Amino acid sequence: MVQMNCIQPVLKVTNILKRGGLYPNSTVTKAQLVQLTFHFCYYLLIAMSLLMNVMKGLKAHNEVALNRMLCVVVPVVNLMAKIVTILLNEKYVLSIVEDLASSTFNRHSEKLNNYIKLVYRISELMWKYYTLTTAAFLLITAVLPIMTNIETIMIPPPFDFGKYDVIYKIIHLITGIYLGVSSICYDSLFMMLMAICVAQLYILSDRLINIFQDAKLSWRNNSNKTVDIKEIQIIKECITLHETINQ
Repeated sequence: MVQMNCIQPVLKVTNILKRGGLYPNSTVTKAQLVQLTFHFCYYLLIAMSLLMNVMKGLKAHNEVALNRMLCVVVPVVNLMAKIVTILLNEKYVLSIVEDLASSTFNRHSEKLNNYIKLVYRISELMWKYYTLTTAAFLLITAVLPIMTNIETIMIPPPFDFGKYDVIYKIIHLITGIYLGVSSICYDSLFMMLMAICVAQLYILSDRLINIFQDAKLSWRNNSNKTVDIKEIQIIKECITLHETINQ
């Protein structure tokens, strides 16, 4: 069986973020700069709209409306914080992802590679779950108000659109999709990185427990080196893996 590289579970998410311009790059092109400017302006408009609704709730002493808006503001601010954190720490993030493809994280047996395959299966399952729940949420909160007169489940517009109210509903739908996809990608990325880290700890533990058996097996396949030298080599590899995980 073909071994799975540690970077494979995160490839789908990173590719989507790269296309959207929300993934850090060592060199920023003009196209990426335009994308970042668009995202900044879009999030600024979203923040201003939410803030205006919060201020309206405070002035009207409308606790129900204020609670609804705060329930929306908290996850949006949380998402913005994730994006800013990743973009500000781009070198660190890129270093982590590069380590996943390195030989340090992929120098293990086919048996131990099952840990990585398990992470991949879980990541695929979680991706489908996030996508399904987000699609259901958008269907209820965005699409339904466009087709019916139920508007209480929508975020109220910051000002009256009058006869152009349908424009706000379309913007509401687009924004929901935009925020939903961004949230899915970042939450999935963080989850997968933590899962891979746990898998590597299991691999490290297994290799330390079975040092003698692995060294003996390696010696049988290559008798040029003694068992003791093989053990030292495996210990060095485990130390390197441990240091890389801690970084």
